[in-house]
Amino acid sequence: MLSATIQITAAVIVILGFWVINHMVRKRSLELRYSLIWTIIGVITLVIDLFPGLLGVLCRVTGINLPSNMLLVFGLLFAVVIIFYLTVNLSRMSNKERKMCQEIALLRKDMEDLASAQGKNKG
Repeated sequence: MLSATIQITAAVIVILGFWVINHMVRKRSLELRYSLIWTIIGVITLVIDLFPGLLGVLCRVTGINLPSNMLLVFGLLFAVVIIFYLTVNLSRMSNKERKMCQEIALLRKDMEDLASAQGKNKG
């Protein structure tokens, strides 16, 4: 009976997570590309929750002894993938920021040069 309670609780939490993700996307506080990652993880979690024997099959195929160890491996892999993905995006944003700062500095210099040239023409 406890196992069924845990499965129901996990399913409710995942469904609630889907609702939160959908709500955040609609309010534009979460980008669609990031919500897709969390939605895929939610679907995988829901499948494992609904079909607990699947985790045992995956354990036998991969040679991992306990399903809890398999979940730990999945969690660590997920964390590494998310960290790598966010690092790539952070690098892109950093490059864009540097480029914009350089363009702004050049535009300011051009404006100052124009202002000084206009001042010289009037005098």
